[in-house]
Amino acid sequence: MPTYVYRLLNVEEQEIRLLELGPGEYNDPLQAALVTVSVKKLPTYNTISYVWGDPSKNGDLRIRDASLAVPANTIRALRRMRLRDGMRVVWIDAVCINQDDIHERGQQVGLMGTIYRCSAGNLVHLTDNQTLAQRILRLAHQIDGEARAETDDNAHLGKLLHGADVTNPSSNRDSRPRREDLDSDALWSLLRLPWFRRLWILQEAVVSPMNSCYLGEMPPCPLNLLLRTVRWLEYTTQIIYQGGPEGLVGRVCILHLFELADREIGLAGLTKGDPQLPYLLQIAITFERSEPRDGIFALLGMLSNRPKDIVTDYTKSTQIILQETTRHVLAHLDRTQFLHPLNFISHQSDPVDICSWMCPYDRQFYEAWDPSPFDTTRSRAWTGLDDHPEVPKGSGGASIDSATITLPGLSVDTISFTSAACSEKYYFDGKLFNEWTFNAILDLSNCVKPSRADELSLTSQFLGDLARAFTTEGKQHGGTVEADQVAEVTACFSALVDSSTKDSADPKLFSAVSQTCTLNYLSNRRLFRTAAGRIGLGPKIARPGDVVTVLRGGALPFILRPLDRQYQLIGAAYVSGIMHGEAVQEAHAKGLEQQVFTIR
Repeated sequence: MPTYVYRLLNVEEQEIRLLELGPGEYNDPLQAALVTVSVKKLPTYNTISYVWGDPSKNGDLRIRDASLAVPANTIRALRRMRLRDGMRVVWIDAVCINQDDIHERGQQVGLMGTIYRCSAGNLVHLTDNQTLAQRILRLAHQIDGEARAETDDNAHLGKLLHGADVTNPSSNRDSRPRREDLDSDALWSLLRLPWFRRLWILQEAVVSPMNSCYLGEMPPCPLNLLLRTVRWLEYTTQIIYQGGPEGLVGRVCILHLFELADREIGLAGLTKGDPQLPYLLQIAITFERSEPRDGIFALLGMLSNRPKDIVTDYTKSTQIILQETTRHVLAHLDRTQFLHPLNFISHQSDPVDICSWMCPYDRQFYEAWDPSPFDTTRSRAWTGLDDHPEVPKGSGGASIDSATITLPGLSVDTISFTSAACSEKYYFDGKLFNEWTFNAILDLSNCVKPSRADELSLTSQFLGDLARAFTTEGKQHGGTVEADQVAEVTACFSALVDSSTKDSADPKLFSAVSQTCTLNYLSNRRLFRTAAGRIGLGPKIARPGDVVTVLRGGALPFILRPLDRQYQLIGAAYVSGIMHGEAVQEAHAKGLEQQVFTIR
């Protein structure tokens, strides 16, 4: 059988290909035809959303009298979606886009938001495992019935889940005793389904008029049924860790998808607003992608006002796409928070041999045990910093070339000493955590051998600032750390040095810190002390000589590295004593003027 040959599409007419899928039982040979239509003419079709899996083209699809090689999962999805007694017209990416034509792929990816939005509905292929499908659906209907009973048939479900703070739903939880009647294996099987971790599903599910999920041979169910199941169990604190990173990541992805795709009770439905690009870029780092540039391209179809300066062009390098996107986001955010995207930068490699200020939108958050971005709700480091005439408002940083930005601010301090970085082995072992903390105290106090706290001249101010750096002034689930909690961690530090408990598995310190703060803030970061005695927590590659700065529009301080009259952005940091505008006040009192940093 000859190989199928794609004909060129008319870009001006926004042509797409649709697959006419012939009827048959699941195991019958697939019979199909490809037709070309203009999406402008609003043809009738369904989209198919699924997981490619192994991208190798080891499946064979017959299109009239020719053969087209596609991924095996594409074949499985088509078998499940075809009708038994009639033709079904569908759009499915692996078939309807010529994947070998890089120009067509970019053009069609740019149309995908329109393709899904104009469809009759999205068909989601989740699993062919019939036993698993039955258990998942049984659980979903059980939870749906319970939630309806408590919320007047879902009339109050949205407000109950989100509480008073609609924009921060994770802060609202109803702690309940652990239930024994839940099929927890079915729940974690649902959380581990690969489809929910795919980045592209955000666009596919959010813009489609409706989403029908196929599990085994069961009749399709609404996607919202599954999303609300997980959201309700999260709200009632019934999702207990059962092992496996796929389930943990899947849980986060499902909660993000719920807020965007549930138009009745999700965040998008309650706020009645379109998702904004900075928000989408922020949540997308949790989702999986095989193509780095899709960390940006997969989101554009959800935007009502699509940026004209970000084009789905796979001929451009990832670095260029990241530069263009970062600059666009910086230029379009409110001037009081326009540096917020840079809070996600915490470089792991030294030296930084790429454009240091571009945000890592190409990476998945969990792929390298990344540190959590610092919480900015309690910090206003740049408060009181006036505008600078050399940098126009909303410019995103004027530039001397495409690889630099210029940002106004103050040079506050210089790093003098650093601890070792807190790696995964310290994070999960109480004894090693104590040892790392003990050595960090010695490093920051510039002492070469263990001794008592009083002999190390470890003042209460030093230990208190160290405790605040450990906690970054924030609790595990939001809110500010109280003074007594800081005092508890401080006392643990003092006891650690006095009794040399670094050599034991004493759990007090680890327990105190873990109950008080988000330990993920420590991961792959290092503590430091500045020339002025400030204690901070910053990027893994921070080193003596790096500069602590406060930049206009930045809630957090930033670490910059001088380099040939310019600077590299090393990353955001927590620094004691300058998180609330104190450095700006001191500069004004001393008559110091801000400068413009050229960052490359």
